[in-house]
Amino acid sequence: MNRTIPDRESITVEFKSDRNRLPDRDLVTVVVCLANTEGGELYLGVEKDGAITGLHPEHQNLATLAALIANRTSPPVSVRVTALQEAGKTVARIEVPKSMRLVATAEGLLQRRRLQADGTPQCVPFHPHEFASRQSDLGVLDYAALPVAQATEADFDPLERERLRQLVERYGGDRLLLTLSDEEMDGALGFVRTEGKRRVPTVAGLLILGREAALREHLPTHEVALRPRSRMNRRQLELAIPSRRDRIQATKVRAHERRRLINEGRTVMGKVIEALFDGTALYPAEVLTLEPNTRVWIVVEPMPVAVVTPKSFLQTARSLDLDGPSDWSVNLERYLYGDGNRDEE
Repeated sequence: MNRTIPDRESITVEFKSDRNRLPDRDLVTVVVCLANTEGGELYLGVEKDGAITGLHPEHQNLATLAALIANRTSPPVSVRVTALQEAGKTVARIEVPKSMRLVATAEGLLQRRRLQADGTPQCVPFHPHEFASRQSDLGVLDYAALPVAQATEADFDPLERERLRQLVERYGGDRLLLTLSDEEMDGALGFVRTEGKRRVPTVAGLLILGREAALREHLPTHEVALRPRSRMNRRQLELAIPSRRDRIQATKVRAHERRRLINEGRTVMGKVIEALFDGTALYPAEVLTLEPNTRVWIVVEPMPVAVVTPKSFLQTARSLDLDGPSDWSVNLERYLYGDGNRDEE
């Protein structure tokens, strides 16, 4: 007879032994854990290694299990309980739906499910700071629209705003946005929210327009950490990560801003130099008076190559503007060797 119960646990499958009667609190906690993740199936009467030991006599009435779970969860979780016969034992399969709301036990305990490093699942505490992320995943909360209370509009980088306008124009965005002022655009795109008389940046606003220092202060989790397999220090790791197209676009915007400032007659530090690229590195044509390890912006613009058309011999001779007799070409040998006969070789 084929086994109808999974062989092992997963993110949506949980085994619970019932040989010594699983406490009601533990049963309800597992249901909450599954409901707060992806839902799944709880097999009551199965050991962690998959061995089937069956239900405790006090759990033979499956109707009471469903009522118990509904009464001990908040909001109530409606489960479906089915009896399975395996290896001469009765096992209860409890199907737990994925909840679109946060679920807790009647005692106020919240848990969620996750996989450990070895691939086995476990139930862990569901902390308050994780609620917004969960609700965002469920589509019931727009995390990006949440205001960042301590942030101000001064945390927005004007160069990033200019970059955004260029992207809208370049990639066919709503051109009406280009006619709006900065404040109007921020409101239209949800980059700020008005609270009383104060305009407060949102998470989306800081992520798109925020200065780097503001991001680190107000959204410290905006970055991800990579663990290198080799022994690389932080600086080497940063250099090894390919630059995103956004960084390239930001560089172009900064160059545009620099040219704009120059056109307005404002002083801008820096200079334009020529350099030669040998396929690996850039070699400046002049000495740079910079301190070692100074970071600079480089905007690469290939120089036009002059096309030189080779001249004919006659064109070259004429360009030399030589002064000589008018019959030079006719009497070349006489002018070269004189009037006498040449000695034969």
